[in-house]
Amino acid sequence: MYVKSAILEPNFSLYSNFINVDSLPSEIKLWKKKWIAFKDTDRPNSAVESLNYCDPELFPNIHFLLKVPISIATAEQTFSALKRVKTFLRN
Repeated sequence: MYVKSAILEPNFSLYSNFINVDSLPSEIKLWKKKWIAFKDTDRPNSAVESLNYCDPELFPNIHFLLKVPISIATAEQTFSALKRVKTFLRN
């Protein structure tokens, strides 16, 4: 049975050009079912580890969403490093 979540749609509407927001709730249910069989110690501890276990053909939306924070963090680190270099050069 497919139940559309009222919480999910506004949160992920920002990514509606990249993911299928309509199929996301059912995909999240499948993703949760996948990990229920594993012990807590065997489950991934981060998005990077989860991405290694995520098949892009089975979970295309989740695969994309797991990559988003990694991309943002990388960009933020780059700008932080650039800021330090600029400060160093000014001094």
